Amino acid sequence: MKAKFLIYEWLERFNLAYKAQKKICELSGGEQQKVGLIRAFIREPEVPLLDEPTGNLDPHSLIEIIDLP
Repeated sequence: MKAKFLIYEWLERFNLAYKAQKKICELSGGEQQKVGLIRAFIREPEVPLLDEPTGNLDPHSLIEIIDLP
């Protein structure tokens, strides 16, 4: 149950909780990119190494990513 809560928490951070029941192929490209970031962060790496994590995101989403704690 803890894992489901953690996933939902990350979906909330990325403003994707309302699409939690969608398949990945039903999401836009930017939303898919956010899911990729969630998959990286949910493992709680000490130092995340990301290659252009915001390359194809709209300006609003870019700010969301930059402002993550």
